[in-house]
Amino acid sequence: MMDMDTHLIGPEHSLRRKLHNEFHARPSLYFDGDIDVWHLAIVDGDTAPAVPERLQQLAAASKTGDGRHGIADFEGGRIKWKLHTQFLTLTYTTAACDASSPAPPFGRLREEFAGQTITAVSVIVRNGKDGIFEQKTGATFVASAHRLQDS
Repeated sequence: MMDMDTHLIGPEHSLRRKLHNEFHARPSLYFDGDIDVWHLAIVDGDTAPAVPERLQQLAAASKTGDGRHGIADFEGGRIKWKLHTQFLTLTYTTAACDASSPAPPFGRLREEFAGQTITAVSVIVRNGKDGIFEQKTGATFVASAHRLQDS
């Protein structure tokens, strides 16, 4: 990491570099086009649940941190997992659909984990076509790669 003048960013926290390196060691999940994104954080008591062996054994999984973080194709979509000290996060992307709940493969995967969900987020990503943004029924927000034009 490049050293910076502290007058630009202020005094550096003692864990800044360690956390920066950990953050950037994890693979990123990229996607293109219309997509639904489902994200969960799960905690089991005071610890994170274990990553299921089924995720560890997925073909062509990109893993780091001894399998604590990974991305792989998963039953018609892509799955990303990150095992933190206190919790586990799962992010599943799938082609856009009209469902208001996660795709069945993601729901079945969630059932394999002990513990409770502490965060649940759904992001609907749609590309605008000719300035028109179609919103999924029941959606609160739609993310898009295009800005809405002022009327």
